Amino acid sequence: MFMDGEMGAVARVLQMSLAGLILAAASCAAQQRVQGFTRIEDYHLQEVEKWGGSSIDPMAEFERKHLLFGAVTQEDVRGRVGQYYTFIWKARPGPGPVTLRFDFRRTGTGEELHRIEQEVLEVRAKNRTTVRVIGDDYRAQGRVVAWRASLWRDGQELDSRRSFLWE
Repeated sequence: MFMDGEMGAVARVLQMSLAGLILAAASCAAQQRVQGFTRIEDYHLQEVEKWGGSSIDPMAEFERKHLLFGAVTQEDVRGRVGQYYTFIWKARPGPGPVTLRFDFRRTGTGEELHRIEQEVLEVRAKNRTTVRVIGDDYRAQGRVVAWRASLWRDGQELDSRRSFLWE
């Protein structure tokens, strides 16, 4: 079928193709995050008077209605006004909790550093944690202007993300 020269050429082409497939598979595996943040969503819920009616974007209007669901009085609504950060992240399920640490600076407190920590006891492969800066605290100290979020397990940082204005 094949002559000696053709057999060697075919074997080299097959070897090169196989090497390319192995390299491609390795690079894809390296790009997939095993642990860490996969997406961060932020939403600023403002007081109804500031909105001036319904939003142009139906998704933004849905989010606003979802966050205000069950708020009956104006005091209830004021208690929910503020900023909401939802972190979607992955971690290896295992012993020990994972702590989401949210460090931030606000307009009303200058360079003062604030921190919110949430401990997740039941760690799954995919997780969702929401941090809220809302209510009287939000009105008194202002909105978040810069932030850094990090995931910690057993004293080791798994991953971190930060806003554009974080130093």
